[in-house]
Amino acid sequence: DTGYVGARGIRPLALIQLNTGTIGGGQNSAPYNQLLHQLTTDTCPTLANPAAKCGTTLGIGAYTPWKNNYYDSWQSKLTRKLGRGSQMGIVYTWQHAISYSDSEELQSTLFTLPQYYELNRATSTIDRTHNFEAYSVYELPFGRGKRWATSGISNILAGGWQLNGIFSHISGSPFTLLSSGNSLNAPGSGSQSLDLVVKQRILGHTPRLGCNTGPTPLTNPDLSCAYFDPTAYANAPSSREGTVGRNSIRGPGFTNLDLSVFRDFRITERFKFQFQASAFSVTNTPHFQNPGSNGISIFSATQNYSSAANNTFGVITGTLGGRLGTNLSGSRSFNFAGKLIF
Repeated sequence: DTGYVGARGIRPLALIQLNTGTIGGGQNSAPYNQLLHQLTTDTCPTLANPAAKCGTTLGIGAYTPWKNNYYDSWQSKLTRKLGRGSQMGIVYTWQHAISYSDSEELQSTLFTLPQYYELNRATSTIDRTHNFEAYSVYELPFGRGKRWATSGISNILAGGWQLNGIFSHISGSPFTLLSSGNSLNAPGSGSQSLDLVVKQRILGHTPRLGCNTGPTPLTNPDLSCAYFDPTAYANAPSSREGTVGRNSIRGPGFTNLDLSVFRDFRITERFKFQFQASAFSVTNTPHFQNPGSNGISIFSATQNYSSAANNTFGVITGTLGGRLGTNLSGSRSFNFAGKLIF
């Protein structure tokens, strides 16, 4: 089976900031700050000064039908039956999802100033360009009713075993690179993007023993631990947003193989015992998290490409987490179980 699958989200709800100020205008440049006298100051009304005003920056968010989302994909499935109770198959999806906020409706926009709304239009965080899955369910041809070892001790030892496997290879997820701070001096401006100063390079380096993630001079940067080239970026000036939009780079992919073996032991006509042995992440392939995406200094010949406060920009520092039993880190594990069926 093969075919095109697509979907459109027409003006889904998004959380839009209504009280944004002008760049460089400070807290008092936001319209509702002025209208409602919500000015950020340390002076509040007292008996001696009842006319004083105090407050905090007023944020007004509105769930608003806003923009459109897009999903387009080519989805294919190939299944082969191998006999009674046995089959194998391949499932592949090539897709692209585009949205303005992550990862569903009712989410807030990342870049909230109206003149920079289009920086939000990007590949959705849930997007995985390639998703390849291969699976098999195979009953071994041994034992009563099968081709070989149909009786005697060979039937007792080899009969009734079933092997199962799932192999997955999935593209990495997109993520956003942001400045370590916001220099726009505009209330409600949200995050500030970075500038791309040279062509981006995906170096693909993952954690290793002895990896140095500390700051290094731009004149001689140590990029041996970096997943992408951090020196390709710089903080944007305080007069504008950066040139890099949301979800501009994609993290490492995900490869995994799970195997299991089952066998039913007949006890009586009514009762049988099932033995299960499962091996997760058989290849012991690490599932790395996305690299650090926040906090770099403005570059010069003597400055570092990563700031002292956050020196892991561009560096992968660990594996995916997850609840117990999900094995998202990629470390090999084994489970054994028994089940009484009647």
